[in-house]
Amino acid sequence: MFVGNTAPSVQDTLKQIQSNGSIGPIDLSGLTSLRFRMRSQFGSVPLIDAAGVVVNAPLGQVRYDWTLADTTTAIDSSPGPYKAWWHLDFSGTLIDTPEFDVMFYDHSPRREVGPCTDWCTSQDVVACFSDVAVDACLSSAVAMASEVLYELSGRTFSGWCQSTIRPCQNWGCWSGGPLGQQFLDRGHVVWTDGGWRGYDNEPCACGSWVQKVLLPGVAQSVVRVTIGGVVLDPSAYRLDPDNTLIRVDGGAWPICQNMMAADDAVGAFSIIYSHGYAPNEIARRAAAQLAREFYLACAGQACALPSGVVEIVRQGIKVTRAAAMFQNGSTGLAMVDSFLAAYGACEPTYVFSPDTFPTSRRTA
Repeated sequence: MFVGNTAPSVQDTLKQIQSNGSIGPIDLSGLTSLRFRMRSQFGSVPLIDAAGVVVNAPLGQVRYDWTLADTTTAIDSSPGPYKAWWHLDFSGTLIDTPEFDVMFYDHSPRREVGPCTDWCTSQDVVACFSDVAVDACLSSAVAMASEVLYELSGRTFSGWCQSTIRPCQNWGCWSGGPLGQQFLDRGHVVWTDGGWRGYDNEPCACGSWVQKVLLPGVAQSVVRVTIGGVVLDPSAYRLDPDNTLIRVDGGAWPICQNMMAADDAVGAFSIIYSHGYAPNEIARRAAAQLAREFYLACAGQACALPSGVVEIVRQGIKVTRAAAMFQNGSTGLAMVDSFLAAYGACEPTYVFSPDTFPTSRRTA
């Protein structure tokens, strides 16, 4: 969903394991109450607890229609990602479904460097410190704190990213040569030889039929799959924990495509998905504390950040020298340094092999 939108609605089919072991829809004919509930991943209190709509009771089909308050004020009070579930009441018999992910995006410019999303929100800073106010200066301070901690911690938490891949075979459509992936992420194009395969060396495939595609990174959810200009129904595939997208409707993924065509054009095959790690609690609190200091500096007030100038007096001689802002990765802020002590030892590692296809970077 985009922030401030009220469509599309949440649509779901509730299923259960039947007495014979098969999976079938829950008959909602005797349902007395249906609630849609959503919480922040970082909290247990529902941000949304509202009535849902039963679309087809025998088939277990339900729907929730967003309100404007749901996608604005409700999510302003706590950062995402969010977890949602259905609460069923069968005349006193209460059932909660497993949680599913809900993610909100806005139309801000895409970052080329730094984390994909900020590590905290303006509300996080205000909740912890009474001497800040929500304004443009605070928004900038939150972004700065997120970028600084992202780099100082060895790029530990990327936030929530959204990327598009165009799976493609590198050696012609039917030659049976190595297969690769075109991974469009933050301006980079990466080809690998360890992606999906569709011939005899793929035990999960049938002949030239490809049933699985490996999504690079830590895949969280699939936004959309488009084949030949047609959006594939989500029931046709599933995302496994090993970042593999499996075709489950009896069909297969295309082996080749027209890479000159647009993502949603005839002859193209594209997958849009969300991936990455959200900051944990200590990372959020550290970002909030650092953002507060950046805010105070922006507002011209006294802050705890080093000024960059140190005066040393020895035997009547005064020496003035410049000091690094965060020398040795230390900020002087308790929460921030506690986080960096736990996560700051990590350094990003890059591995290149002459056996793989070259990596190209988009420069314009």
